[in-house]
Amino acid sequence: MQDQLKTSTMWEPCYTDLHIHIGRTSRGEAVKISGSRDLTFENIAREASDRKGIHLLGVIDCHSPVVQMDIEQLLESGTMSEIEGGGIAYQDTTILLGTEIELREPGMREFHMLAYFRDLKTMKSFTDWMKRYMKNVNLSSQRVYVPALEMQAEIKALGGLIVPAHVFTPHKGIYGSTAPRMGDVLDTRLVDAVELGLSSDSSMASYIRELDHVPFLTNSDAHSLGKIGREYNELQVAALLLMNSVWHFKEKPTGKLRPIMD
Repeated sequence: MQDQLKTSTMWEPCYTDLHIHIGRTSRGEAVKISGSRDLTFENIAREASDRKGIHLLGVIDCHSPVVQMDIEQLLESGTMSEIEGGGIAYQDTTILLGTEIELREPGMREFHMLAYFRDLKTMKSFTDWMKRYMKNVNLSSQRVYVPALEMQAEIKALGGLIVPAHVFTPHKGIYGSTAPRMGDVLDTRLVDAVELGLSSDSSMASYIRELDHVPFLTNSDAHSLGKIGREYNELQVAALLLMNSVWHFKEKPTGKLRPIMD
C-alpha cells in the first residue's frame, strides 16, 4: 500500500499540446478546411503517442457531429476508452476533447476561444446547444452568434474549461485583433488559462495585470501531423491526478506548468 501511495503522489513531467485541429474524418468529410487530410482523430492520437511522446493531447473540433461519430467508433472498437473522471485513453496518451469557437462583440473584430469538456457526452450536449447559433456545426472554428458572456456561462454550466486562443496574434487573437483588455470582451474570472500564441513571449505577457491569476499555455495549433508538438507545455503532476490537475489549472498544489517553445 505504501508503494502504491508513493507512486500516486510522485511528481512526473507530462508533455501536453492542447490545440490540434482535425482536417478530415475517417470517411473523408472536411472539418478544418485548411487542415491536412491525414489529420483524423485516430491519426492524431497515433502520431502524438507513438512518435511525439505527448502525454496529454487536446484535440480541437470535437464539437463536430461527424468527428463525434469517429470517436464513438473508436470507443466501440476498443481502440480507445473513456477514462473515469475525464478524457479518452489511447495507449499512454490521454485525449482531452476540445473545440475552437469564433465570437464577435458589437463594434469589435472577431476572436477565437478554446473550450474543453471532460467527456464525449458533455461535448455532445454542448454541440446540441451551440448548433442553433451557427451556420455549419460540422466545420472548425465557426462563428457562433451569441454574446461572449453567454458563451462563457454555457461552457461553465457544463463544467468546461475556457482558454482564449492565440491571444497575441493579429489574426483573431483578443489582444492582437479585438480589444486592449481581455476584460472588455470576457469575464476574466471565468478564464482558466490563456494560450499565448506561437512564439509569444511569456515574460512580456506576465506584465499584463489582468492575467496575473491566469496560467499561460503554448500549443502547436497544428494543421498537419508533422506540426504536432512544435510548441508544447510541461506539466508537473502527480501520476494519478492528471485530469484533476488539468481541471484546476489555477490551483497550484496539483501541479506546475511550463510553456516550451521549440
